Amino acid sequence: MTSTQTISYGQIKKITLPPNWLKVDASSNLASFSCVYYHPPDFKDTRIYFMGHLPPLDDKTAKGLSKIINMDAKKITFPDFEAISTILRSANDHHEFLIKAVLPKTIKGKEVLIIEGHWQKRNWDTYWILIPIIDKEHDSVFLQELIYSSPSEQYLKFYSEAIVSINSLEWQ
Repeated sequence: MTSTQTISYGQIKKITLPPNWLKVDASSNLASFSCVYYHPPDFKDTRIYFMGHLPPLDDKTAKGLSKIINMDAKKITFPDFEAISTILRSANDHHEFLIKAVLPKTIKGKEVLIIEGHWQKRNWDTYWILIPIIDKEHDSVFLQELIYSSPSEQYLKFYSEAIVSINSLEWQ
């Protein structure tokens, strides 16, 4: 019997996960970071991650992310990524992460940045959604991430399930 899970996380009011995927809480002891991921029962390295970050983004990073999200995808260049290097972490190093596509997009009314790429050393492919959360009351921007990532040889096997889940999301 298949079991579908519907969860909420941060700004995601509701998302339906692929049937029977298992939950792992990967949060650190740091109050500034939370991470939960789900994986198929027999493929522990294929994952849909939900990550949240505190404190808010610094001003330079928040403005850089906003700029990229509002750009034509064809005009985004490597220097544009320098402003969001703290978000990208090691993915900002082209020896570590090969960016295949960058797509500023509006998903159900929320502006996000989608980055598709390949982790070179690990041989993993990734579909990464950066979700800025604007707190107008405190004039700040927080970040949430939704990521589908898998070893390259399994990536396409679960890609459509992951995208169906992503397309099912509803915002708070």
